[in-house]
Amino acid sequence: MERGSFMLFGFGSVFFLLRMLSKDDWGTWALFVTVSSTIEVARNGLIQNALVKHLASAEKEEHGVITTASFALNLLLTAFSILLLLGLSGWLSRLWSAPALDVMLKIYTLTTVMLIFLSQLTFIQQANFDFRGNFWGNFVRQGSWFVFVVTCFLTEKEITLISLSWFQVFAAALGGFVSYFFGKKYVAFSSKLSWEWVRKLFHFGKFTLGTNMSTMLYKFVGVWMIGWITKSPASAGVFDLANRISNLLEVPTATMANIVFPQSAKRAATQGKSAVKYLYEKSVGIVLAIIIPAVVVIWIFAEQGVLIVAGNGYAETVPVLKISLLIGIFIPFSRQFGTVLDSMGKPKTNLYFVVFSTLLNVVLNFILINQYGLMGAAYGALITAVIRLGVNQIILRKVLDVRFVAPFAYAKDFYVQCFNFGKDRIKKITG
Repeated sequence: MERGSFMLFGFGSVFFLLRMLSKDDWGTWALFVTVSSTIEVARNGLIQNALVKHLASAEKEEHGVITTASFALNLLLTAFSILLLLGLSGWLSRLWSAPALDVMLKIYTLTTVMLIFLSQLTFIQQANFDFRGNFWGNFVRQGSWFVFVVTCFLTEKEITLISLSWFQVFAAALGGFVSYFFGKKYVAFSSKLSWEWVRKLFHFGKFTLGTNMSTMLYKFVGVWMIGWITKSPASAGVFDLANRISNLLEVPTATMANIVFPQSAKRAATQGKSAVKYLYEKSVGIVLAIIIPAVVVIWIFAEQGVLIVAGNGYAETVPVLKISLLIGIFIPFSRQFGTVLDSMGKPKTNLYFVVFSTLLNVVLNFILINQYGLMGAAYGALITAVIRLGVNQIILRKVLDVRFVAPFAYAKDFYVQCFNFGKDRIKKITG
C-alpha cells in the first residue's frame, strides 16, 4: 500500500504537472527529481540496511545504543549532503542548461533536514516488522504534495519550479510528524553515543551506500547524459517520462524487497543458505507473475497511454517506453539479487556488481546517444540490463545454487493458486 500510494500520488502529480509546465520546465523538474532522489537513496543506503539488520538480530537491550549511533550517522550524512548540494548546484544548472536548478537544489537542503526524522522512524519501524507508520508517514508526505499540485491546477494558479521546491520542504516535515505518532513506541535512545557502533554501522552501510548510489547513477545516467550531450532539458524530460511510466512495474518489486530483507537477514543467520535461496526464487517468481501481464498491457496500449498521461507533444516517448518495459522484466532479478546479498553480509559483492553495471551503462550511453540521440540511451539501458542478468545469475548460482528457471516455476504456481482461489470463491458465492 505504501509503494502503491507513492506511485499513485507521484504519477498523478506528473499528470497535472505536464499540463502546467512548459516542456523545458518539465525537463528541469525531472533533472531536479533525479538529483534529490539520489540524495535520499544515499541516506537509505548508508542508514537503512545496517540499522534494520542489526536491530532485527540484536537483543532488545542493545536497541537504544544502536538507534542512537544510527541517528548520529544520519545527521553526519545529512550535513555532508547539504555541503555537496550547495557546492554543486550552480555547476549542475550550467551543465544541463537549466538555470532554475541552482535555487531548487539549495531549497532542497531544507527538505533533506526534514527527512532525517521521517527516514529514521521509517527504518526503526521496518526493523520491527511494523509498516503502518511507514505507510501513513509517506502517504501524508506524498498525498499533501499531490493535493498542492491538483489545487494549483484546478484554481488555475500559476505554478513555478521554485514554489514546487518549497512545498516539498513542508510535505517532508508533515510526513515526519505523522510517522512519529506510529513509531515512537519503538524508539529507544541511549544516554551515551557509542562510536564503536557508529563505526560498525558505517562499515556495513558504506557498501550499501556505494551500491545504492551506483544503482541511482545506473537508473538516471540516461537522463543526465541526454541533458549533458544534447544540452536540452526537454529531451531529458521526454526520457524521464518513459522511465516514470515503466517505473509502475517497480511497485511490487520494491515492496517485496522491503519485506524480504529483514526476513532474509534472520533466515541467513538461523536457517542457512537454503532458506535464502528459497526466498530469492519465490519472491522473484511472485513479482514476475504480477508484472508480466502489466508489461504486455502497457506495451499494447503504449501510444494511448502516453497520450492520456502527457497529452500532445510527447509522442517521441512511445518507442523509449516500449524498451523501458522490456527492461522492467529484468528488475526483479537484479533487485532481489542485491537484497539477498546484503542480508547475507555480502554488500561488497553487490557494490562491485552495481559499479560494473553503471560503468558499462555510461560507456554504452556515451557511444549510443551520440549516434542515435534519445533512443541511444534506451538501447544502452537494454543492453546493460541483459548483461546484468547474466552476471547476477552466475554469481547467485555460485553463492546459493539458484536456478534461473525456478522463479518462473513459482510464477506459474502463483497463477494456479490465484485461479484455484477464485474458483473456490465463486463456488461459495453461487452455492
